Amino acid sequence: MKIPHLIILLLPIFFTTSLQSSPSPPHFLKSTTNDTTPKQYFQLTHPLPTDDVTPSCFVSLLNHSFANTYGIPPVTVNYTPPPPTCNWTIAVLEFRAQCKGEQYDRIAGVWIDGVELLRTSTAQPTESGIFWKIRKDVNSYVETNHLSTGRAHGAYREVLVTIDGKLVGAVVPFPVIFTGGINPLFWEPVVSIGAFNLPSYDIDLTPFLGLLLDDKNHTIGIKVADGISFWLVDANLHLWFDRSDVKAQTVTSKVPSMEVQRKTEFELLDGEFEIQGERESEVTGWVYSSAGNLQTQLTEKIKFKNKLKFKDQGTKKEVDQKYKRKTKIKITNEIGQVIESLEVKIKYPLKVSIETKPGLDADTSVMTTKVEQEQSERFYGGKESLVLSHKQNCTGLMVVKGSSVLSGSAENQQNYNYNDGLGCYARVVDVVDGVVVGDDTSSICV
Repeated sequence: MKIPHLIILLLPIFFTTSLQSSPSPPHFLKSTTNDTTPKQYFQLTHPLPTDDVTPSCFVSLLNHSFANTYGIPPVTVNYTPPPPTCNWTIAVLEFRAQCKGEQYDRIAGVWIDGVELLRTSTAQPTESGIFWKIRKDVNSYVETNHLSTGRAHGAYREVLVTIDGKLVGAVVPFPVIFTGGINPLFWEPVVSIGAFNLPSYDIDLTPFLGLLLDDKNHTIGIKVADGISFWLVDANLHLWFDRSDVKAQTVTSKVPSMEVQRKTEFELLDGEFEIQGERESEVTGWVYSSAGNLQTQLTEKIKFKNKLKFKDQGTKKEVDQKYKRKTKIKITNEIGQVIESLEVKIKYPLKVSIETKPGLDADTSVMTTKVEQEQSERFYGGKESLVLSHKQNCTGLMVVKGSSVLSGSAENQQNYNYNDGLGCYARVVDVVDGVVVGDDTSSICV
């Protein structure tokens, strides 16, 4: 089937030699395996509607082999738009990568003219090599990109957005576990939730247009609350222009800082850290444009709680984290009629347990590990809805010497369910010791 409206942006990436690592890496490094041929890795996600269609054309953005990249500036190339003979209306970024040898997991990104299209991380390879592919719909960036032509302050992290220093929005990111985290044996060949395509987040600034439409320069800022000095954060500003002279005013604005409470109880090596916080926000503003005088009201409630326990003389660690967010957006016209509405419910529960005991050999330890995590997101707006539930349950153990994993065993079950109102997609994958022993896919809505 050929549809003349699809363009594929190709981005083959190769990591063929060992990368430089920072001192005291926080993750473990896997030992070599018995694989003799390159192995494919993947992240559970729903297929794109364009996955089975033939594109009108391909545009190769970059074909590069990376090595010793720590502290080195990004690789940049000139972007060449597709030829005029290529008629397209949908753009998909296809990121292909392969690597081999002993390497820690790395963060990577793709930008065009400073606008981020993809944030990803690399998988930890084997001696014989691994490879993977990511496909992402980047159609929302078409006009923007001119395609046609260490630990601190506990577990609480929050990305804050400001206008001229005034807090206007915030988000607690989903806790992505990279392929060197907890137990590297968990994440082969199925990586953890979001590891290959890190989640992005939308913050609606429409009620704050009254702060911006005054013909003056303004500063939109981003910072991380309670974060360490090194955080890879950037943002894309999406603007919709109107043919008329737009006027706006912020009527009410209540976006307080997160009320964070911390508690510590310890006796020698055993005890617990607890941190929790919550925020209730409410913002109202109107915008006068060719669509009329429309008022946007946003209300949001956030709750975050993390408890870290140390037991058995500090040899057993347990993490229990909960995050909930409920957001309501309502747009009304001049006479108070609701034109559009959206309700969002987010839950990110996470449980981790790690127990460490002495190994049989000198300077080795045996670590028993377990992870339970879910990404639950529900969007309801009028007759449209989108529901996502992605769960992963992992159990295993590993024999560790320093930061190297000598041996071990691991089981990983992931359950992915997606329903966008037009169709459903479900997939359950079971992995035992790096081998996929079950993989069931369904398109039936239940």
